[in-house]
Amino acid sequence: RYVADIYLEQIPYYLSIYPFDNKIYIEIEQHRSQSHQFKNTFFYAKHINDSEDIWKALAENIFTVTGYDRVMVYKLSENGDGQVIAEHVVGGLEPLLGYRYPEFDIPQQARQLYTRIFARVTPDIDAPPIPIWGLEPEKLDLSMTGIRAMSPIHLQYLRNAQVKASGSFSIIINGKLWGLVACQNRLPKYIDLAQRHLSIFIVQYTVT
Repeated sequence: RYVADIYLEQIPYYLSIYPFDNKIYIEIEQHRSQSHQFKNTFFYAKHINDSEDIWKALAENIFTVTGYDRVMVYKLSENGDGQVIAEHVVGGLEPLLGYRYPEFDIPQQARQLYTRIFARVTPDIDAPPIPIWGLEPEKLDLSMTGIRAMSPIHLQYLRNAQVKASGSFSIIINGKLWGLVACQNRLPKYIDLAQRHLSIFIVQYTVT
């Protein structure tokens, strides 16, 4: 994936270009974060290296980058179910540390997708989806697209949790999906490309 900074009518955007499914995909999304204000990567690495609980440190680091109200480290078991093993929560939300979730909480199709694209965000569950225009839009595979809409089932899941935005970052160990950093926010929240890439880097650093 090639990423560059561009300006359209003096407004900064990210330009992403990548090959997939024998096509060239181009994504343009507006800068939303002040990426120059992020702490350098040494800060996050040191926090993990100095911590007695790297998963707690990971949750705290992702919170620093994204500002989500809840950041959970969710570990999958060999049976497919999962448990929250670390959490950073603010704003009076109910802690979920230690909670267990059944296997069907993350469908198999979603698990496979998490091994291919390491960051998925839902900025606003109530935002209207934008239709795809083109010659044959039904033939486009948006699996790797960072700005695609989520499924109605996932959106209803978030409504049931009484949150308006979410984000997920894959934890890949030995080529397999070990778990997720699952984030939730009570109000709509947009996490832009720089924040997503930094979050992915922090997760990968934690497990190496």
